[in-house]
Amino acid sequence: VSDPMTWMRLAGTAATFKLREHADVLDTTTLRGVVLPSDLDFNLHVNNGRYLTLADLGRIDWFLRTGMLQSGIKHRWRPIIATAAVRFSRSLKPWQRYELRTNLLCWGDKWAFMEHRFFARNRQGIEKLFATVAIKGAFQGREGVVTPTQMMRALGADVASPPQPQWITDWQRGEDQWRDDTRTEPDAVAA
Repeated sequence: VSDPMTWMRLAGTAATFKLREHADVLDTTTLRGVVLPSDLDFNLHVNNGRYLTLADLGRIDWFLRTGMLQSGIKHRWRPIIATAAVRFSRSLKPWQRYELRTNLLCWGDKWAFMEHRFFARNRQGIEKLFATVAIKGAFQGREGVVTPTQMMRALGADVASPPQPQWITDWQRGEDQWRDDTRTEPDAVAA
């Protein structure tokens, strides 16, 4: 992260999370923001990579409000991302206000799946979905990946994963195929 505004947003999120409600692991958290000039690309809408950075802020807020980040720090676990996907529905424009809603969708033996949804009002004042970021991630410790079950236990959360949506199953199947296909490709040859 080299953009000063991102650091300022991160500091603001961390400094003010206690002012927002505590969240349980299956709760959806909301951050409100405004599109800044540093968020834009040459088309004068939010840069595609910026959505991932803003999703990071939503995830950090969610981790803080659920206590998961504090628990991870206590155990010397750090959050990692294995895969991210973004679906763009509409363009967020300069100075447009938006809400970023973050939630934990489900988890399995190794990975957890989170979703970040960007909402804003259109010119008629109707709330619309502008973009969705899906994340496959985990916490990692000295011994490797910390299972979601271990993480929930450390957090003191006695909750089972919601059913995995079919699109996540399909996404994982596609990712496995992609991984297998790229393992069989020959190394690139320098020109």
